[in-house]
Amino acid sequence: FAVKLVINCATTRYKDVFVPAQTMSELSSRSTVKVTDYERRARSFNPFMDSLEQYAASTIIKCYVDAKSSRTEDVCLAFVVWLVACWTRPDISFAVSELSRFVSNPGKAHMEAAKRVLRYLKKTVSLGLEFRQSGSDSRANQLWGYVDADWAGNTDTRRSTSGYVLMLNGCAISWKSKLQPVVALSTAEAEFVAASSLVQEVIFLRKLLASLGFPQTGPTPVFEDNESCIAWSEGSVGGSERAKHIDLRKFFVHEAVAAKHLVLRGISSKQNSADIFTKSGLSVDDFEFHRHKIFGH
Repeated sequence: FAVKLVINCATTRYKDVFVPAQTMSELSSRSTVKVTDYERRARSFNPFMDSLEQYAASTIIKCYVDAKSSRTEDVCLAFVVWLVACWTRPDISFAVSELSRFVSNPGKAHMEAAKRVLRYLKKTVSLGLEFRQSGSDSRANQLWGYVDADWAGNTDTRRSTSGYVLMLNGCAISWKSKLQPVVALSTAEAEFVAASSLVQEVIFLRKLLASLGFPQTGPTPVFEDNESCIAWSEGSVGGSERAKHIDLRKFFVHEAVAAKHLVLRGISSKQNSADIFTKSGLSVDDFEFHRHKIFGH
């Protein structure tokens, strides 16, 4: 259902629910998928929500008005996670990734951070993902993306954060912000671990698009700002000592590149929109620049 909506770039709005257009005559050049007023949404459930999502939506108002509730922290954090599950707000993925680590036992600092995310969502509730039939930086129904990593950004474990976003018809359709399972010894290694997780998603989406009648005509271009990571993906450093402890990932990515599933291309750090998924220290201008690109505005 969601994939057909994205690929065809055709929606017809009925109340708060977006459904695919039934005929080509209804096809618009630009379609928007966005979070509507969540307080109103909380009062009238979307029939496609599961019970957990309905619980989070129905109790979000309580998060605002009942500050003494013992479940306030759980409700706020659950709602933030729920929004990301709705595939509408990639701009808060990093914040959700950070907050999700404390869901089982949140403290006051986590509560304040969750409220800050909610205030941001309330202020930007009109933002939506906009899909176009064509764009200046993408081909129709052709997949492309960005990948990045924040080396040793977690001060507790010194693990890095992986971030990627895959685009289709000018807008994001898949994204991730996640703490890496291993400690990377260099920036290049952190970037390579992020690239290896991206490869799995690229292969899956290429097969899915092909099954829907939209085969990819060439390797999926993925933009990366680390030259060593790009060289490793091409097998340029082979069996160097520096790369041995990520040997499996090296061969996995190298084989995917050799099979023409994807190709890593260089890009400046300023232009790499996956930055928004890996760190919180971006300036307001940089954050809004990347958000603008990811949302297709």
